[in-house]
Amino acid sequence: MKRGAAVFFLVLMILLSGCNSSDYKKAGQLFNGGSYERALTMYQKLGDYKDSADQVPVCLERLGSETMAASKYKEAYIWYTQLLNYPEYRDTASEGLYEIGKNAIETKNWSLAVGCFSKIPTYENSQELLRRSKGMKSGSNFADSAFLEDAASAAISRVRASAANEKHRLVLMEQGYIEKYRTSEFYDSSLKEIAVRYSDVLRQELVASGIKDTAGQVAWLQSEVERYAVLNVLYRDYGLCADSTPFINCYIDGYDALKTSRDGFAAIDADVQSQVSSGKISARLDSNSVTLTLTNNTEYTYDLKVRFSFSYKVKGADRTLETVDALVRDITPGRTYKVKGARTSKSASATDFSFVWEYENIRAQ
Repeated sequence: MKRGAAVFFLVLMILLSGCNSSDYKKAGQLFNGGSYERALTMYQKLGDYKDSADQVPVCLERLGSETMAASKYKEAYIWYTQLLNYPEYRDTASEGLYEIGKNAIETKNWSLAVGCFSKIPTYENSQELLRRSKGMKSGSNFADSAFLEDAASAAISRVRASAANEKHRLVLMEQGYIEKYRTSEFYDSSLKEIAVRYSDVLRQELVASGIKDTAGQVAWLQSEVERYAVLNVLYRDYGLCADSTPFINCYIDGYDALKTSRDGFAAIDADVQSQVSSGKISARLDSNSVTLTLTNNTEYTYDLKVRFSFSYKVKGADRTLETVDALVRDITPGRTYKVKGARTSKSASATDFSFVWEYENIRAQ
């Protein structure tokens, strides 16, 4: 009886070994054919047979990357979560969950975002993203979500506003979206700081819009650069208007050009002001025209528009008879150039003139 039982056990072991060998081979074929989930199931059933246990995380990694590439983020989340249990694959799993979490933020799937970042709290800035996602998930007690929606509406509305609109009106329009968030409660303290900064910049713009000389233009450009900087942070860290071509074209792609205009405007204005105040500018007034001769001492190329006013004095006060505009294009660094304003019969009796100027199409060499 004992000998019969031993023989039966030996036969059973041989049969099981044959089954394991067949299943192991089949699992390999499934894996090589791209059927990773079926291969995973077979390797898990095989347990410690050969290197079956080592093949399990390989299957999980393939399933994670494959579903991620297909934008099946919830499925990828499941596979990468399981992959975290394997120390040698922890970095790969963490990277996958981090990317899924960022996508979840962009699509406002706060539950999935919380799930991802809570599993990788020490990976990059997951702790901050987790805190932000929890806040957004928590509901209407915080202004985070509403602010981002209004910031997007404000920025896009200003892009679409007619260029003919006055600066003052444009700022007031944008303030209508943003100003209220100065006193709102935010879950994300960093987002609160951005909201207050956004409001500060618009207040600066409102002041600058009321200054009519070139100092006001410099202040306006500086405020514009700061407004673009705020929107760049919201785009980069919070996905603001990430799918909006007008927003990206204006505020992201146009950011460097705006900074060039700001820096160039300040340099050019300082140069022209210096020539005017020091008397280095050459001016000639005759019956037909007035001509100014200047030199571009900056590193920028620009267009200069000058408005001449011809006048004479009446009881000690200037009386303007005529204004004319003149434009000189493509003034390159080092160039000495002339700006000529032609007079008509309207200003034939003028004995004096004044002028104001503005710069256009500023670009660095």
